Amino acid sequence: MPSKWKLALIGPLAASLAMLPVIGLAQEPPIKAEVDRNEVAVNDVLTLTVTVKGSPVVPNPALPQMDGVDVTVLSRSTASQLSIFSGKTSVLAVSHYRLKPLSPGTLTIAPISITLSGEVHETEPITVEVHPGAFNPRPDPEPAPGNLTVAETFFVKAEVDNPNPYIGEQIDYIFRFHSALGFVNPPRYDSPPFIGFWHEGETDSRRYEMFLNEREYGVIELRTALFPTVTGTLTIEPTRYGFPSAGFRSSRQLLTDTVRVDVRPLPSGAPAGFDGAVGQLDIDAKVDVASAAVNEPVTLTVIVSGTGNIDTLPDPLLPEVAGWRSFVGPPAVDTQAVDGRIIGSRSIERIFVPTAEGEFMIPSISYSYFDPTTELYETVSTDPIAVSVTPGSVDALPPLQAGRDQVERVGTDIRHIMPAPSSLDQPEGPIVERPTYWAAWALPLIVILAGTGWKVLGNARRRRTATGVAPHTRAMMSLDNARQQDDDPYDTAAAVLTSYLSEMLGQPISGLTHQALAQLLVDRGVDEGLVETVESYVATTERVRFAPGSAEDTSGESVLDETAKLLADLDGYFA
Repeated sequence: MPSKWKLALIGPLAASLAMLPVIGLAQEPPIKAEVDRNEVAVNDVLTLTVTVKGSPVVPNPALPQMDGVDVTVLSRSTASQLSIFSGKTSVLAVSHYRLKPLSPGTLTIAPISITLSGEVHETEPITVEVHPGAFNPRPDPEPAPGNLTVAETFFVKAEVDNPNPYIGEQIDYIFRFHSALGFVNPPRYDSPPFIGFWHEGETDSRRYEMFLNEREYGVIELRTALFPTVTGTLTIEPTRYGFPSAGFRSSRQLLTDTVRVDVRPLPSGAPAGFDGAVGQLDIDAKVDVASAAVNEPVTLTVIVSGTGNIDTLPDPLLPEVAGWRSFVGPPAVDTQAVDGRIIGSRSIERIFVPTAEGEFMIPSISYSYFDPTTELYETVSTDPIAVSVTPGSVDALPPLQAGRDQVERVGTDIRHIMPAPSSLDQPEGPIVERPTYWAAWALPLIVILAGTGWKVLGNARRRRTATGVAPHTRAMMSLDNARQQDDDPYDTAAAVLTSYLSEMLGQPISGLTHQALAQLLVDRGVDEGLVETVESYVATTERVRFAPGSAEDTSGESVLDETAKLLADLDGYFA
């Protein structure tokens, strides 16, 4: 093909690509609906995807009305992701409907509407042409550069660098956008819901060129660090990327493949004191002073550093020193991504106050972890630290030199306003018999009780949403809605329980181990028997949701009823 024709073809195409949105700039509506194809044949399978984003709870959109042709719904699958950032809860819910047109014509999918914070949002109607016989999509009228189809000119791929990790081991979700036109603005990147993983967002991005099938492509690569929090088979949903219609015959979607990850449990043989840490770690300890006086503070700083999920590492067990008072502060965490790996440090300070003089030794501190690269358990330890405590010193007060004989009266400069009374009579009884005495004692108690009551009411108000619905009531409404919509009971149970516990505990529980969640509940005064029930229930929902073929022989109604009872039992402790 002559060069001038190549330029004539590339020009409009490149101009249209310049209109593509830059990553993260566009503000998406809270509900979006799309189909994987706009033209199909009778009895072909069409996928309708409905995505809803909201805070703190999103409603389940109903399957819209479909006109023009006869359609049967083959299946429906749902996935949801809960996140809490700066105290705000947000939910991403994705529903996939597999539709099968049974007659030819124009299929019209009506707008899908939801109500969020009193405002109605709806999607645009979707039309799909259904052909009577076998259908082959028409080729694009404008060929891409170098006689490539548009599908060859632009495509996306997704994979993980390790499809068989241990629980808690970092893996990278890798998305690549390929363009035969070189580096252009890519479609908007929306990460899929990483259900079953702890993650913080993109950790690395880069651009490079590569040859595929004897053609040169510009590649934009985005990586997201993931840490699996459950064992079994996890599925990362396909990610869709849409080009606008400008410059092409019609709008076009780029679709990644579903990514499967098989997560292994940690092997047996963990050493005593192992609490779930995974990575390549080291531990160090130091004191701010090696010598102090009695009642002077000595600060012990313990630092766990290395590679791994530093944010969720268990803290080391800090030692006690006999006869010393001590106070422990909250941990300080510092992380960064280096060459795609999450590294950092987690430091804890313990302030000791010696109460006696002498030579003391702060014992060695041990920390055990599992190294997934060697598949071995390791234990690292600090050296003992010697601290010398001297007696406390008090500066002597100077003696009082003036004596009685040194005070000399120089005049009568005090003038009495009233004459002294002839006798001293007690006008009232003893002070302990006066009502004002006991009222003064009762006042602080009244203030404390009033403050406590105000704090309880304030916490209750903060746990309500803008609509004034308490978390337990909102959870019950979600369960009732799931019954009416015939939603997947295990997905609903997991989402409702996760949202409720995150709000009541004041922190996200996604990504926590079962032991960490149990400890949070125990710290809030929840009965140990109920805590064990919660652990067992969470494990059951995870197993059914993430392990195909492991579903319990339990009806959906029974699962939702059991969730409602569990929430009622928990609310008795949080009310």
